[in-house]
Amino acid sequence: MVTKDPRKQYRRATFQKRLMDVVTRTRDLVTKLMPSAIPSTTQPTSSQKSNLIAKLYHSVSDQANSTSTSSEISRYLSEYYDPSTNESVEEYWKRKRFEYPGLYSAALFVFSIVPCEAMCETTFSTASFLLDKTRTRLLYKRVEMVVLGSQIATKFPHWLD
Repeated sequence: MVTKDPRKQYRRATFQKRLMDVVTRTRDLVTKLMPSAIPSTTQPTSSQKSNLIAKLYHSVSDQANSTSTSSEISRYLSEYYDPSTNESVEEYWKRKRFEYPGLYSAALFVFSIVPCEAMCETTFSTASFLLDKTRTRLLYKRVEMVVLGSQIATKFPHWLD
C-alpha cells in the first residue's frame, strides 16, 4: 500500500492558493485597464418601435452593453489555446477585437508601450556577471532562472510576500 506524503499535499495546496491569488490579482489589474461599460440610457420613441431595423439595432446594442468586464475575462480565460499555431499576439487581438472589446482596448494600451533597451542591457550585464570563467559549474538554465527571478522581484516586490 502506497501512502501519500502529507508535505507534498501541503505544497500542492499552497501552490494552488498562490496560483489563485495571482489569477485574482491579474484579473483585477486587467479589469482596471478595461473601459467601464456605459449602459444605454436612451429609450425608444413610438416611431422607432414601428421600425423593425431600429428594434433590431436596440436589441443588439442592449446585448453589447450588458456584457460585463468580469464575464468577458471569464470567457477569455476559459477559451482553448492551441500552442501549435503560429499566430502573433497582434494577429490574435485583431481577430478577437469584436469578441472581447474591453480586453482588446486593454491589450492596445499594454502593447502601445514602447520597449526600450535598458531592460535588455541590464539582463545581459546580470547574466555576464553570473556566467564568467570562475563559475564553471553554474548551469545556463539556473542563470536564466536567477536573472528572470531578479527582474520579477525588482518589478513586483509585493509578489514576494
